[in-house]
Amino acid sequence: MVTYICPAVAFCDTDAGGVVYHTKYLELAERARAEFLVSLGLSNQALWLKGFVFAVTDMTVKYNKPAVLGDVLSIQTTRLHLSRVRIHLQQDIVRDENLLVSIRIHLACLSKDGKPKAMDAQLHLALASLRETQG
Repeated sequence: MVTYICPAVAFCDTDAGGVVYHTKYLELAERARAEFLVSLGLSNQALWLKGFVFAVTDMTVKYNKPAVLGDVLSIQTTRLHLSRVRIHLQQDIVRDENLLVSIRIHLACLSKDGKPKAMDAQLHLALASLRETQG
């Protein structure tokens, strides 16, 4: 599991009541996935230059509790499954050990022209280095 700590929730992330707008959680999860790659010694830019991109093929979001203006959130990213062309992740958005939002996401590894492309050994090995959990 890799944890990304977000800056405090800003006004632009909330609705008129100070509650985080539902789509902002997806943006936070995307940022955490980028940091997930960095923690493995990779980056979206480096993958792009090598001809790889990840595309979301399926996502399930469960909203449990809202985040509000000023909250400091952490996003815990865990690998659930890995093959040569797919990765399944669990991303939990947490405030003070309280689960706010749970996201299950399936990503496909593609070439720049959008066709399925097997991960190279370096990328696959880096992703495989994280312990797979049941999910």
